[in-house]
Amino acid sequence: MIKGWVQGAVLACFIGAASPALGAACYDTPPMQDWSAVWSIYLGSCQEKPPAVPPSSPYQSLWSPLSWQAACSAALNMGPTPHPQAVRDFFHAHFECVPLGQEPAKFTGYYLAGLEASYKKDSVYNTPVYAWPDDLSVLDLQDADPDLPKRRLWLMRSQVNLKPYPPRAQIPGHLGDKHVILWAKDPVDLFFLQIQGSGVVSLPDGGTTSITFSGRNGYDYKAIGKEVVRRGLLKKEDVTMLSIKEALRKAGPNVAESIMNTNPSYVFFKETQNDIMGASGHGLEAQHSVAIDPAYHAYGLPFIIRIDNTKATGEVIEKVAFSHDTGSAIRGPKRFDFFTGSGTDAMNLASSMNTGGEAMVLLPKR
Repeated sequence: MIKGWVQGAVLACFIGAASPALGAACYDTPPMQDWSAVWSIYLGSCQEKPPAVPPSSPYQSLWSPLSWQAACSAALNMGPTPHPQAVRDFFHAHFECVPLGQEPAKFTGYYLAGLEASYKKDSVYNTPVYAWPDDLSVLDLQDADPDLPKRRLWLMRSQVNLKPYPPRAQIPGHLGDKHVILWAKDPVDLFFLQIQGSGVVSLPDGGTTSITFSGRNGYDYKAIGKEVVRRGLLKKEDVTMLSIKEALRKAGPNVAESIMNTNPSYVFFKETQNDIMGASGHGLEAQHSVAIDPAYHAYGLPFIIRIDNTKATGEVIEKVAFSHDTGSAIRGPKRFDFFTGSGTDAMNLASSMNTGGEAMVLLPKR
């Protein structure tokens, strides 16, 4: 099923000029109402500075900032609420679908998580939520010397030297009570919020605030599901995000901490009173935002995605989505994290999603 879609889409992209019917094929994948839903997202992003497509992108040679600006000018002439058919026809006229290769893409899901926390530390709220620390620097080797490998280093500065920043297990001991923006009630909830990258915080007085991704300590993300199974807390076939949470809480705080520390990656946050922002600086849109690897993709680009979630939920999800975010586990040109929104349904969909699919980037025609 997916293979047939890819073949049709590839034909659509490369012989669209010769065959208008085939040229529309990839644009027929998302439902018509989806095109209307993303119009305001596109208008908001296209009026900003054109996306910065990285040199290692598989479509870098096809990218034209001038064509992006020309398409945006045409879109602005259509007004804020065109008919869905007009939106689809606009993208068909001004953009081309570009496949990212023959291998399937990999999709996981994430959602707007919740966290109970306080601005004051006490016996209930005692797990630190850290902001970006002032002794952490990020160094791109090629900024220092173009002949060096393309690699980024997360380094701890001291008066004496630079060295790798501490892994997760050593962060609390290193930072202590410095750079704390909130104190969380449940370290398990904080751990999973770090995976999601942003969330809504419920405060003891009944108020709320929001926190979003500010940076990380530079270690690759390591899933803890295998460790939970290795310790006999779950069977492999029973592993989901929700079952892992439950198993950690049942195991007790010391065991839970030791398991969570097998993932050396640590995420720092910043507080925001506005809409939850992705790493791009744009607000996240439920089922229309994806996290990408910025080493291969620019923020703000539209994609047509098709997620085969039939084994988990019996559905195939077909959407137009924008590259608004990133995450420590999102590595590679065909790795995507689909933002499902907030609430119980969004949480259940995100926790069920670990599957294949296809993604095609929409690039302005040159």
